[in-house]
Amino acid sequence: MEARKTRAQLISGMKRRLKKASPAMRELLLDDMKRRSKAQLEDYNKRLKVTRGGSVKLT
Repeated sequence: MEARKTRAQLISGMKRRLKKASPAMRELLLDDMKRRSKAQLEDYNKRLKVTRGGSVKLT
């Protein structure tokens, strides 16, 4: 059985992955995350990809 993550854990995990992203994009996405519900964050977390070049994609 998979352990459920809290909203704060989801956000902190995404922050860690966004360290490679450009500063402006990171700020924009962090502001956006604060407005989303937990269910939306779980979906967002699965789809978020940060490339080596620092660009962010939602697949």
